[in-house]
Amino acid sequence: MPTATEFQKGGVRIGDGLIMTEDVLSAERQMNYTAGANISISNTGVISATGGGEGGGVSQEYVDQKASEAYQNAKAYADSKIPSMTFEKVGEV
Repeated sequence: MPTATEFQKGGVRIGDGLIMTEDVLSAERQMNYTAGANISISNTGVISATGGGEGGGVSQEYVDQKASEAYQNAKAYADSKIPSMTFEKVGEV
């Protein structure tokens, strides 16, 4: 596919971080990308998260606490959506 220009339409427009070599469109490798608050992706693809722990990392206690909170929230939600039922034995067949 041809490279699009002001005069050549219907091709590929090469923007920042993109390279066209021998009809191959490639993206330049990102270096140490920040994916969000306390989340980063290194140039080798390693995803790291910090926060929640004393030393800047995530402690097991923090993970356990968040897992417990998620369980309690899910249980409360499910309990609110499922009606309570009681059964009463009336007689025997």
